[in-house]
Amino acid sequence: MSAPRRQESRQSSRVRAARRARPWIGVGLCLLPQATLRASQSVKLNGPMPQSGAGRIVSFQVTSDGGHVVYSVDQDQFWPPDELYGVPTDGSASPVQLNLPLTLEQDLGPWQVTPDGSHVVFVVYWGGLMSAPVNGSAPPIHIAGIGCATCDDSDFAFQVSADGTHVLYRPEENHFDPDPLYAVPVDGSQFPVQLSEPGAMVTDFRTTLDGSRALFVSSIYGEGTHLFCRAIDGSSAAVMLDVGLGVGYGQPRYSFTPDGSTVVFSAYSPTEGLGLYAAPIDGGSNPIRLSEPMTPYGDIVGHQLSPDGTWVLYSADAIQDGRFELFSASIDASGPVIQLNHALAADGDVRGYQFSPDSTRVMYSARENGVEQIYSVPCDRSQNPVRINGRLVPGGQVMAASISPDSRRVVYVADERKDGLFELYISPIDGGRRPRVRRPAPAHGGSIGSFRFGPDGTRVVYTVERDTLGTDELYSLAIDGSAPPLQLNAALPPGALSSFEVSADGRAVFLQTAQSDSGPFLYSVPIDLSRLPLALAPP
Repeated sequence: MSAPRRQESRQSSRVRAARRARPWIGVGLCLLPQATLRASQSVKLNGPMPQSGAGRIVSFQVTSDGGHVVYSVDQDQFWPPDELYGVPTDGSASPVQLNLPLTLEQDLGPWQVTPDGSHVVFVVYWGGLMSAPVNGSAPPIHIAGIGCATCDDSDFAFQVSADGTHVLYRPEENHFDPDPLYAVPVDGSQFPVQLSEPGAMVTDFRTTLDGSRALFVSSIYGEGTHLFCRAIDGSSAAVMLDVGLGVGYGQPRYSFTPDGSTVVFSAYSPTEGLGLYAAPIDGGSNPIRLSEPMTPYGDIVGHQLSPDGTWVLYSADAIQDGRFELFSASIDASGPVIQLNHALAADGDVRGYQFSPDSTRVMYSARENGVEQIYSVPCDRSQNPVRINGRLVPGGQVMAASISPDSRRVVYVADERKDGLFELYISPIDGGRRPRVRRPAPAHGGSIGSFRFGPDGTRVVYTVERDTLGTDELYSLAIDGSAPPLQLNAALPPGALSSFEVSADGRAVFLQTAQSDSGPFLYSVPIDLSRLPLALAPP
């Protein structure tokens, strides 16, 4: 019996790719003068990394309350295998190993922190599906098997319910039988329950927003592929939601209204073709069609519900085959479908879109004549779309954009002034008067990488190649331009920044850096730099 193949994903290998990717998606304020943080000594909580610093932190996740970080460590050799740790973000306790010691044949697989931040659910290859408190207050428990005794578990998938009480999972029973869907409590208090019908193959699944039901796509040979909903504890029979329709093959596209009462999904009608539909989550009535008829070969490539649950956006080549445009419809089909985008060039496409948090406007990106730019328009198109970004130099692009939590501004990354020099800009969402560019970017030509808002929307955290090309550093900026940016990692050891998160309470930024002499570290630091960085790392 041979050990399963180790995971190849590494956080550090994704840094350069993430810089060039478009995390989606507004002009004005370019980079301000960089504030310098007085050098200081971070508090180191751990001893040297295992295996003389040969290991690396593969991935990490901050709990929803911001109190803990869960992270996995790769020893960078076949043995010992990856391990899972938890540590308080305030440094009040040392890291705790969350998994049990692994055998030669075992290794750590995928893992997820529950939405309430209390537990982590993880896979141990050739061991099972496990659950453990993130604070290490109790040992991990085995809650389910993950496949047959002779399988490599490559088809195993799981998801923690939105309320954090259950885990949905799809084991690989064997190489020939369909893949069923099961649910089991996170605390292991009950045995797993099979939710799908015998002989059915489940291709996609998730839970409702309250965690009480499982929504899944299931197919039985000769009976088609349909969307079902069932109580997550198996106490009621599965209900078909796409009655008279069919979600087709491959991955369906569906989402819930904020109150959890309605599901919106794409499906095929025998008479009207592909369309977007809404149905009550309990199956109490037949689906209603939200979209208008499309061209014979038209496709809906995605949709999004407004935060208040009254509108749905969808992108489709409904008018001309191959040209994807943006449409809005009321969730109850009480009004006409509205085309939101401006008149596109012959080669134009809508590439991405996002509702403002207050549900009044939509930001979208459009690519025309090889150039991608961003626009804003009211959901009901009571005004025409306006361009948000400034004039681009030849070859310039808008690479990423996001709406502030207060729905007033858009922050975006673009090479407006010089081709290939990506800078951070801030613009009113309605395309009004834009702040002037105050200062140039770093003289050596370093670019902005990724960015995220703090929860209250007053600051944005971003990475930039400021001092050395190819080496990211982390900064925090007040989006009203009232103060220079704060360098958050000045006191950290040198090395490439791998990734960062902003906690839900906005107090800290979590980042991962490399340090050649004693291994990698996680750090936490408030986004307003009200205290010095704190080192968090494996023992």
